[in-house]
Amino acid sequence: MDRDTLDGRTARRRAPGEPLYVVVPFGGIGHLPERGDTDDVELTIEATNADQELAVWCEDDWWTDVIVRWADCRVTVRFSPTPGALLHPVILYQLEMLRRVTPNWRLIGYGYRDDVTSFNDVAAIARSWYHEVRFIDQPRPGLVAADRFGSAARLDELFGRVRRAQVDVGMTTPILVRLAGALGGGVPTQAEPTERAVQAVAPEC
Repeated sequence: MDRDTLDGRTARRRAPGEPLYVVVPFGGIGHLPERGDTDDVELTIEATNADQELAVWCEDDWWTDVIVRWADCRVTVRFSPTPGALLHPVILYQLEMLRRVTPNWRLIGYGYRDDVTSFNDVAAIARSWYHEVRFIDQPRPGLVAADRFGSAARLDELFGRVRRAQVDVGMTTPILVRLAGALGGGVPTQAEPTERAVQAVAPEC
């Protein structure tokens, strides 16, 4: 399907009443389209670059604009699995703000199975404000074996660790989702809606 690109914003052409699909790339200016006639928004954010640097537009004023624009819409916010984005402290702070200000929005994080590098990361996921965290079942491209978190590169073990940490702190979210490895590089876009989950709930421990 054709796409329009304008000032760093990518939006799919759609029929009236269809959800508005928006991708905000790291290298853009954070431009957002007008609301139009939709009540449903799928917002995908590429928040970091290869050096794990946060996009300059990904700050409080930009989120205020997002909230004002679509406050009464059904919004799904997807954080693409760009390096370091899943557990970036600024993003974790922004998630908490969004859960408090827009409780009806759905917040989804994406990562590779070895993006978790420590027990502190396990605890951070367990305490995070994501509704779901979707792990792509393959190593992050370019990551050497020595950088990986031991056997936690296996998703079943990682899910078990996170679930135990959630029980310890009384959390029921985020739900953990396993995605098939071949997802066009794992980056969710409007062309790759990333709904091909082969395991939707973390195993009980």
